[in-house]
Amino acid sequence: MSPDLRPGPASLWRTTVDGTPPTYPPLRGDRDADVVIVGAGYTGLWTAYYLAEADPSLRIVVLDREFVGFGASGRNGGWCSAIYPASMRRVSSLAGRDAAVRLQRAMNDTVREVGGALGVAIIGSIAAGSYGGGIERHIDQVVGLTPAMRAAVANNVGAALDVSRGLGAEGAGLASAARSAFVDSMGSSLWVSVGCAAAATALAAGFLPRRTVVQGADGAGLPAAPAVAATHD
Repeated sequence: MSPDLRPGPASLWRTTVDGTPPTYPPLRGDRDADVVIVGAGYTGLWTAYYLAEADPSLRIVVLDREFVGFGASGRNGGWCSAIYPASMRRVSSLAGRDAAVRLQRAMNDTVREVGGALGVAIIGSIAAGSYGGGIERHIDQVVGLTPAMRAAVANNVGAALDVSRGLGAEGAGLASAARSAFVDSMGSSLWVSVGCAAAATALAAGFLPRRTVVQGADGAGLPAAPAVAATHD
């Protein structure tokens, strides 16, 4: 069934993404692959990415009944958490202490990486919006800009500087405005990132439980998983 015919939005990501989300052809017939991943959400796509990075020769196929981000990953309904559904004591008894430690560290690293990627995207979006708003006020004052040139100037400072070189005296003012808008946008995104870091530190200090140690099957100490999820998708 077409996503447009189902009740409710297809997904938050799909309804807010700029432009038309990419579509991919359905799988028809048989196909040989080294790895098949079912589900094109965060977990599936992240897995495919790292497999391809580790071994570019792998033939990897990602399958989804609907489309990329259709499920929990596109609806803020999934969890990105370092909490394993079994205690580290239990994991240690089944696979050994070293395996339990590697598992917990891998989950912790994954949460940090996803959070970092989302943070970079958010800060970049803030910087782009600030730059666009700053340069837009100057664009209307520049004579000789075509619609394509206006779009390029509003998109990024590099394009604005390229356009300014062909505008003579008008170009000097445009280049100066673009540089100023870029510096202001970096300042805005920097303050936002500082504020987010300060808020996260305060929340962690005030609400997250202290790190505890549990005894593994061999008697050695194991780092306990955090009692709460680190972040959402």
